[in-house]
Amino acid sequence: FSRYILNTIIITGGGMVGHVIIASLAAYPLAKHNFPGKNTLFQMVVLSMMFHWTVTQTPQYMIISWLHINNTYWALILPGCISAYNVIILRSGFMSVPESLVEASTIDGANSVQTLVKVLIPLIMPTLAVIILYYAVGIWNSWFQATIYIRETRLLPLQVVLRDILIN
Repeated sequence: FSRYILNTIIITGGGMVGHVIIASLAAYPLAKHNFPGKNTLFQMVVLSMMFHWTVTQTPQYMIISWLHINNTYWALILPGCISAYNVIILRSGFMSVPESLVEASTIDGANSVQTLVKVLIPLIMPTLAVIILYYAVGIWNSWFQATIYIRETRLLPLQVVLRDILIN
């Protein structure tokens, strides 16, 4: 069981890090920058929530096969690295931070990345904690995805093995 626990930690930990980075980088400009098409882009993010995960399963499988990452940890980590729901939550968190803090960091010489990492991220840590917990629960409940992409038993996460034990 230690191997399956390690697999779960690798998949969940790697996915959480990637998920927080990508969701933060997607939400920050939508919340704190003005650019043409910003509202249209945000509406597209919201509309993407309309599609059930089963609709995107076939294109996702084709992309993973094209990248030749079937039967690896990456096949489980990469698809879970972005979620429109969490981008919307992070955008709301970033919008709750007063604009004066962003302006103050700019006056102090910080660029956008420094403002994101040193000012905004520490202020929205509770929001990030919620996103991380949602992600961990989502990964635990996505045993079906693991059975699609992973063929070797030694790479399976713990929840798939436990499910197989309970069924058999």
